[in-house]
Amino acid sequence: MAYPTTRLPRLLISSLALWVGLCATSPLSALVPLVKGGGVEVRLDATAEAFIAFDGNRPRHGRIDGRIFDPRHGEFALSDVMFGFEAETAKTSGRIAVWRGWTPTVIYGGEPAGPIDWSLLQEAWGAVRATESLTLGAGLFSSPIGLESTFARDNWCWSSSQLNLAMPFYLTGTRAQLAVDKTTTLEAGLYGGWTRNVASNIPSTFVVRVFGAPDWGIWQVLISGAPTRPGVSVAGVGMARGWLLDAFFSAPVGGRLELAAQAQLGAETWTRGRRDMALAPWAAATLYARLALAPHWKATARAEVFWQGGPKQQLAGETLGRLWWPVDTIGAATLSAEWRPTPQFLIRADLRMDVADAAMFDVHDGSSTGIRPTASLGVAWTL
Repeated sequence: MAYPTTRLPRLLISSLALWVGLCATSPLSALVPLVKGGGVEVRLDATAEAFIAFDGNRPRHGRIDGRIFDPRHGEFALSDVMFGFEAETAKTSGRIAVWRGWTPTVIYGGEPAGPIDWSLLQEAWGAVRATESLTLGAGLFSSPIGLESTFARDNWCWSSSQLNLAMPFYLTGTRAQLAVDKTTTLEAGLYGGWTRNVASNIPSTFVVRVFGAPDWGIWQVLISGAPTRPGVSVAGVGMARGWLLDAFFSAPVGGRLELAAQAQLGAETWTRGRRDMALAPWAAATLYARLALAPHWKATARAEVFWQGGPKQQLAGETLGRLWWPVDTIGAATLSAEWRPTPQFLIRADLRMDVADAAMFDVHDGSSTGIRPTASLGVAWTL
C-alpha cells in the first residue's frame, strides 16, 4: 500500500508550530523580527517527490528492498513531502524541516517505535559563528557522508546508489566548521550512532572531513567511526564498531559532460572474548557520467560495486562482519534520463540491474535470486 497522505495538513501545522517554538526558546530567537528586516535572511524550502517503480522479480511483499526513493513495486506513491525553513543572521544560522513519505519511513526504520516519531524530522539544527572562520553547530543534521543527497531531486539518478544507501542519512550531535580559505572547509563532528537517535545516542560517533568547491567542481575526503551493533554490547562481548574512509569528486568536462566518482574503504571490528578481535573489511566504488543532450534533457550512466570480506559471526540476532548486506559482493548498473523544463520541476526515469554473488532478492513465488532488474519513474517539484 502507498504511504498515507491524510496527515499532510497536520504535518504543515506541526512544522510551523515547531519553528515558532524554536525561535522563541533558542539562540535563534533573533529570527523572530524577520518581518521587520533587521539583517535576517529566511528561506523557505519545500519539495514533493513521487514515483512509480517496477521490480522484475515481482516480490510478494511489495517492497523493493535496498531502495529509499522508490521502495515499492507497482505503486504510485510519495517518496517524500518536505517543508522547512533556513534562516541566517550575521552571527547565527539554522534549519528546521519536517517531512513524510516512503523515504523517511525507510531511512528511520532502525529507530524504535515511539514515544517520539523521529521520522517526522528531516533536519533541526542551529549554529553560531564564533569567529570570522569558525562556526559551531548542534542538532539533527543530514549526514555529510557520500556524494548523493537525501533527496532524489539533488542526485543524478532517481534510485539511490548502493554506497549511498549503506551510509547514514542523519547524525545527531555537535560539529565545528573551519573555513581554511575561500574554497576549502575543515569539519569535525561528534554524534550519536550512525542513523540512530535512540539506539545509540551517546556521543560515540566521530566524523572528520575536508571538502571544497573550487572552480573545477566539488570534492571531499572524510573519516568516520561509529558503534554499529548496540545490541552486541548488551550481549556482553564488547563493542562492534565501523570505520570508514570515504572520498568523492564531481567535475564538468567540456561544455556538456560531467564526471563523478566515489570510493570507500572500511571495516567492522568486534571483540570475541577479552583479547580476540575480529576485523571484516569492505571496499566500494561508484562511477558517474552525465551528458547534457539538449537544453532541458540529461542522460546519466552509473556503475557501482560493493565488496565485504573477512570473518562472520552470528551474535545477538545479527551477522557481524557483513555490515550492509548478507552477501560478499553486490553491484549495479543504472541508466537514467531526465527532463527538467524548469529549475523547479523534473521527471526522471531509471533502468537498473542489480547483481549479487548469492541469492538475496525476493521473487514472487517466495524464492530468492541474485539478479534484480528494476524500472523507476520519478517526479519532483521544488519551491
